Amino acid sequence: MANKTIKFRNMTGEEFRTFKERSISEYAFDLMNGQNMTREEAFKNAEEEFDEGLADWPDTPDQFVIKIDDTETGDEVGWMWYTYEDGEDGKQVFLCDFLVYEEFRRRGYASAALAEMERRAKADGLEYAALIVWDHNPAGQALYKKCGYEEKERDEGYALMKKKISEGNMEKKYLFEKLARDAFEKEGFNGTWLYAENGEIVSKGAVGWLDPESTVPLTEDSIFQLASVTKQFTAAAVMLAVRKGLFGLDDELTKFIPELTKYKGATVRHLLTHTSGIPDYFDDWNWFVDIWKKEGRIPGNDEIVRFLLETEEEPYGAPGEVFSYSNTGYNLLALLVEKLSGVPFEEFLKNNVFEPAGMTNTRCCHVRRDGVPFENYARATVYDDEGGFHADVDSEAAACCVPFDGLNGDDYVYTTILDMFKWDRALREEKVLTLEEQKLMYTPGKLNNGENAGFDDEGEGYGFGWIIEHDEKLGLIVSHSGGMPGVNTWFFRLVDADRMLVTLNSREWVDARAGLGFEKATLALAKDKEPEPIVSIEDIAIKDPDKSNWESFCGKYEHPEDEDFIIDGIFLKDGELFAKAIDEDGDDFEFRLYPIGENEFGRKGGMIRLTFGEGCLTYLKKTCKKL
Repeated sequence: MANKTIKFRNMTGEEFRTFKERSISEYAFDLMNGQNMTREEAFKNAEEEFDEGLADWPDTPDQFVIKIDDTETGDEVGWMWYTYEDGEDGKQVFLCDFLVYEEFRRRGYASAALAEMERRAKADGLEYAALIVWDHNPAGQALYKKCGYEEKERDEGYALMKKKISEGNMEKKYLFEKLARDAFEKEGFNGTWLYAENGEIVSKGAVGWLDPESTVPLTEDSIFQLASVTKQFTAAAVMLAVRKGLFGLDDELTKFIPELTKYKGATVRHLLTHTSGIPDYFDDWNWFVDIWKKEGRIPGNDEIVRFLLETEEEPYGAPGEVFSYSNTGYNLLALLVEKLSGVPFEEFLKNNVFEPAGMTNTRCCHVRRDGVPFENYARATVYDDEGGFHADVDSEAAACCVPFDGLNGDDYVYTTILDMFKWDRALREEKVLTLEEQKLMYTPGKLNNGENAGFDDEGEGYGFGWIIEHDEKLGLIVSHSGGMPGVNTWFFRLVDADRMLVTLNSREWVDARAGLGFEKATLALAKDKEPEPIVSIEDIAIKDPDKSNWESFCGKYEHPEDEDFIIDGIFLKDGELFAKAIDEDGDDFEFRLYPIGENEFGRKGGMIRLTFGEGCLTYLKKTCKKL
């Protein structure tokens, strides 16, 4: 018998009413025959059990009532009702009702439908499938046994049968797949992921498209820009240069670049831990933009010294005084490696890091300046409300990425999830760096006051290109994230537990909650925690909100000084509430506000929450008076 190809589809309201009537009738028949109930008792029980599960249909997220169609002929061949629940052995899918129409029986449709139910349940992270079969249904008993179900319990007139549908880490595998699929559908992820334990890949995959102009799907071999995840490779290059005796961690920058007298006292160690005080080039990025626009070229990394001299940016503080994230510091580290090794930085990484690690699909390069040197490139894609998706170079975001494409050290390593897996193994097997060298990199930098250097809200400190944290159960965890217009990357190494997680995303988050939710959920899964479901702003927005007081929110508001992002005004448009904001460059833009609580609103493109009070507006923990 040929395998049947079937598909599930949701029932219409009319189909559900027909299904309900017949399902209750047939279940009542089973109760009369299997448990000797009277007709009145049987129908009463059948109706009560049906309503217990489906009284609120279709608002029943864990109840699935579907029609079964033949994908080739289009014939409707039956129905199925199943639910997700907690069983004694773990999470399970329970088959409540199942019918293949008589004219389609004994043709393979039943086994195909069971397999599809199990596939979906596995993808959603469930471990078991369960059902009951009546003693007066020998054909059903034979079918379920053939499909791998075993009798677990017996009661009056029926048997409980179960089947394990996941093995070992299969639950994690399918949970990762579900999270990625959900995030993609909610416009929070377009990329690849890989999770491994003890050197074995548990889950890997791809969802979405290679670039905005085509329908070519991403694959596990798609190549992504790493953004700031690059910094760990720069730090590795620095450690190798130190091993070679090219310079020391406590050598001052001015020993090799004496003209940078304004930053005297800053050492290689300071640069690695973002404690040098050297300002970030994004503070005066127009220097790069002007060269790009006026001279028609993209500055190279060897011009970073000229940038510092010409812009005359003041230090954030004396070396070791403050932690202040500086991409410029990593540009200078790449410059030092190149200058003192006599080898282009790109080549140094290739010869000393990527090749020893077996990372054959990884390179440091400049696709906006020199063109794309490889196939299967996941082009960074940005979004705007009016025009949809665009390649970063073809959008207003071009000025945020193209002028910097000649730099090195802080960004511009391109790789795949499989090569990042190789990098994790290479570190563990000491193919590039010794464990002692890695231990030094995984130690938080120190400020002059003895405190750890690092972000206030991430980990316990910043080492050499890694954010450091310790988990009570899993031990040492080192990580880094990366972001550019259209790029979001995350890499976690659970060092003591021998686990790793990498996610590479090449499309700007249309819904920031879904995007950030995906990153948090996948990390929770890697840490053996229950992941939160992926939600979009539409999921949490109040349906049919009371808008009677919305007009009172409209108007201009005062705003904090020296903020990169300010709310300038609130207004109504087409019956919805909108905000006008001003970014750090002085450009204004509008976005819709979604009601998520009493007088509380959220934004689709970001995580900001706005709360309206009596004559005031609160956001970013600051309250602004209405003017």
